[in-house]
Amino acid sequence: MPSPSRHPKFATVSRSLADATIGALLMLALLSWQRMREDDALFRQLVQVAELKAAKIQGGTPSDETRALEILHTVSAEVRGRAVFFSDTEGTMPGLFWSAGDHLNRPAGASASYVTVLAKALQTANFSIRKVGLVKNGITAYHHVLEAKVSGRWVVLDATFDQHFRRPDGKLACAADVHADWLYYRAQIMPGYYPEYDYSGFYYTNWDRIPGAATVLGWFPEARTWLHDHGISIRFWFLNVHAWLLGLGLGGAAILLLARWQGVRKKRAAEKAPAPTPEPREKPKMPEWVRQQVLEAPLPAALPAAKRG
Repeated sequence: MPSPSRHPKFATVSRSLADATIGALLMLALLSWQRMREDDALFRQLVQVAELKAAKIQGGTPSDETRALEILHTVSAEVRGRAVFFSDTEGTMPGLFWSAGDHLNRPAGASASYVTVLAKALQTANFSIRKVGLVKNGITAYHHVLEAKVSGRWVVLDATFDQHFRRPDGKLACAADVHADWLYYRAQIMPGYYPEYDYSGFYYTNWDRIPGAATVLGWFPEARTWLHDHGISIRFWFLNVHAWLLGLGLGGAAILLLARWQGVRKKRAAEKAPAPTPEPREKPKMPEWVRQQVLEAPLPAALPAAKRG
């Protein structure tokens, strides 16, 4: 009886499912590539507007600080003009696979949209970035901002309130600076800023949201401190959602096509191979005890001669 894997109908269904999956993955890759191009073009335009403003302010080639601040101002104004707040309509919560372009085109009014759009804009302008989450009364993700590397230093930028801070020496401050002396930086907050966002606690990666990470880091508290002190932030590793989906589509399709090709090769090799010659069957051997009895049996007496009539 043939095995199910060799049944002709089963093989046909398997090939059809594989072909459909390959087609779906290639379609996902195509759509993701198209969306990625649209997002990149949209943010290049946004950054170009900001850099033109920066060049006009400085009357020439702007410094990195001026560029970063103008991108902050442009993003803050652009998102605020498009934002739809949760109380105004339903269905404004960001989707799981929302890209930075989605957050710009239909922002939900929360800090997540502001920080995602600012991150993509700064990334487009070739700034290194990392996400910063604020903690208040033990509540994580109380507010979201980011740090950008400007002239070799990390500086904190808050697009929700178009906010940045300056140290006493005039340089832009980082999250640790604001955390260390909120009484000083509180005087710099913009109108409409929520005073409870006081940087009393902040983090770069919420390890509690990663399965198993919090348990492991609980065993090694020094490792958790080291990760925080070095600003290890993984959130923006997944900023370019469509690039990940493009890789998923192309990679999955390639794996299935390779498996299909290997199956065809094996099938052709099996068809070309000569049929194996059956091995000659050995004659059954006489059991030893039977052989002994035959040898030891007495010979029969001579038969009498037949009479002739």
